[in-house]
Amino acid sequence: MRYARYFVLVGLALIALFFYVKATSRNKGWPWDKKTDVTRNERCISKLWFYIVSLRVPIISILVILSLPIISATVAKRFLGNLYSLEYSWQISVVIFASGMMSLIAITTLETIAENIELRLELPLGERHNFFTKGRFSRGAFTLILASPTVAILFYKSLDIGVYQVVTGIIFGGLASIVFLYSIHSFHNWAKTRHRKLFEGFFKFILTGNINSCNNHKSLNGYFHSNSPASRTILNEHIWNLLLFVSGLFFYSITAFIFYPGNNILGLDDPPALWFAYLIIWMLTGILGGITFLADRFRIPVLLALFIFTGLSYLAFDVDHFYSLEPITKNSVMYTADNSRQTDDFISIINNKFSKSSLDKEKRTLVIVGASGGGIQASGWTVEALEGLNQDLGKEFTNSIGLISSTSGGSVGTMYFLDGLKDGSLPETSSSNLIFEKATSNSLDAIGWGLSYPDFLRIISLPPLAGDDLKDRGYAVEDDWKNLMQNPDTKLSDWKRSIDKGEIPIPVFNATLIEDGRRFLISPVSLIDGNLQDLVCNQNSNQLDRKALDFRTLFPNKDLFVTTAARLSATFPYVSPIPRNQEAQHLECPGSSTESHDFVYHVADGGFFDNSGLFTAIEWVDNLLKNPVSELEVERILLLEITAFPGEKLKGQKGNSGWLNEWVGPLLTLNSVRDSTQKARDQKEIEGFADLWRSKGIKVEHFSIPYNSNNQPLSWKLSLNEKDNIRDEWNSYKRSSEYRCLNKYWTETDKWDSKENCLANEEKLT
Repeated sequence: MRYARYFVLVGLALIALFFYVKATSRNKGWPWDKKTDVTRNERCISKLWFYIVSLRVPIISILVILSLPIISATVAKRFLGNLYSLEYSWQISVVIFASGMMSLIAITTLETIAENIELRLELPLGERHNFFTKGRFSRGAFTLILASPTVAILFYKSLDIGVYQVVTGIIFGGLASIVFLYSIHSFHNWAKTRHRKLFEGFFKFILTGNINSCNNHKSLNGYFHSNSPASRTILNEHIWNLLLFVSGLFFYSITAFIFYPGNNILGLDDPPALWFAYLIIWMLTGILGGITFLADRFRIPVLLALFIFTGLSYLAFDVDHFYSLEPITKNSVMYTADNSRQTDDFISIINNKFSKSSLDKEKRTLVIVGASGGGIQASGWTVEALEGLNQDLGKEFTNSIGLISSTSGGSVGTMYFLDGLKDGSLPETSSSNLIFEKATSNSLDAIGWGLSYPDFLRIISLPPLAGDDLKDRGYAVEDDWKNLMQNPDTKLSDWKRSIDKGEIPIPVFNATLIEDGRRFLISPVSLIDGNLQDLVCNQNSNQLDRKALDFRTLFPNKDLFVTTAARLSATFPYVSPIPRNQEAQHLECPGSSTESHDFVYHVADGGFFDNSGLFTAIEWVDNLLKNPVSELEVERILLLEITAFPGEKLKGQKGNSGWLNEWVGPLLTLNSVRDSTQKARDQKEIEGFADLWRSKGIKVEHFSIPYNSNNQPLSWKLSLNEKDNIRDEWNSYKRSSEYRCLNKYWTETDKWDSKENCLANEEKLT
């Protein structure tokens, strides 16, 4: 049915195109032809605008080629800077090669259109202009100019791997470009002498639908030399552009085959994200430049038509992004016979963890961790902090962690941290460092693959070629993460068994449900009261609904890979897709034959509501108060806040322009107020939380572990330098008064007074 809708859509588009061409085919000539009072300046301005419109594709391509490296190193440094930070010489070489080819096809496309557009449109006195009088030399010079920003930024950003490696990569990339261009040039010369008729037949078929079309056919204007119709031959630049485009298509196809996730036949790391980006620009410049040159004769707005057709094909194919829910077996710890929510005994879970502790009850501390979002930077900082505390405070500290509530990048770090635990403890230091390397591993290249293949094919209205609905950039990132994990196929149910045994803390991956804005708490345990039936069918469900749903409640008797859980929590805007459950969760209210509900939610990053993870953590601990405190075998609660960003001083503001505020002011406000309101809310929550538990006789302290350096990257790739900065920042934090007090809090239990007094004493000593 999906394919039938697609072919109907294509048919309607072709019919509309036919009538549009028929209606506009008589509309020839310059825009001012029907006017008699046009001045010379008006003619010049109109002609300039005419060429800008005709050359829109190569102009846009050239602007992107020039500006992307510059923007990534300046105004968008935090988001795009590490695109140009490469790890191997071969990666630098392929990017240099792609940069050269991309620049060359932009120049040749601009040259071809500029020199032949007047003939193509049959304009009065139309002639073939020769803008590049020096031929290959001019094209080569302009190509070098276009590629130079990429070379410069690559050299600057990749120096972490050593000057020799960078220079070697640049040289080999340049040599590869020269050799490849020589091969294309030789093939072009051979083809135009031996097989010119083949190329002429190809273009005649594209332009007229008949390979034997007569040479004076008007549709051939701009493609064939303008000498006598009987002897017209195809222009060489069209053969050259076709060969360049086919070359880009070849590299695009071979990369898809070699580096398909799970089938890397060369065993190399993924090509850099820039390779994928430059391949797309390379191909789009060639194909869109050719289409606009062909279609402008009929006044078809190509880019607008493609945009509309893409949107319609999304509707026709029901194109969306999905994540998979896994079936659950009857012997699973998460299975319930009646599809209802299983209630977890958190008191037993916590006491189970402490049953292995050598500490007396009076010295036991329940540690609750909130790990903030912030991309791969937050992932690395979360692991570095937890590993560092394990090393300095001992295994008892790690075993005392009852819950980790994480968001976005913090969720990825939490996933790797829990995957690295063995019987509740971290391995030796050498293996522990490996966890940090996994948590800071590059995910940007996998995103590049996903954007360039399955997602790109969906965008250009070819969803059938994209394959499985689950295959997208989110899938590619998950595949990368699985390849790095000790236990790649771990599901929430596997962690549930470990939680019940007291081997790992309870993880909560915070996410957001797009359709109604609720928090979505992805965890192996049940976190909210009631089940889905209560929330939907019970008139008193408002007493249960706290604007949150957890995984166990929304999807009873379903399971989820932990990589999927982390990915859903870390759905960075535009970088990762916002997916929905592939199969709708169906519910029928008992006693009603008509009231049934399907639940399909798109899941986004958890940072929209709780970027610190603290709100969920505090809410969970507060739920423990429903039980008698005497049943909880702990004396103290430590609330640990791991934040990937420093507290900022108040900065001067110049104010945005009135025009900007008029258009995007509300969006800017929503984005700006999110962090400030969350911080204010978290502070009040912490104060109320501490007072409440102290009134029950349990001491509460809150410590923060902020990453205090500025200009943290917000992408999913870290340079070697930035990884070292995380380690250096941890060592710097260990010298702070906050850390010394945290150490005393843990090791000098009997002498501990309060955090405020400890910090005051530390200030006096320093």
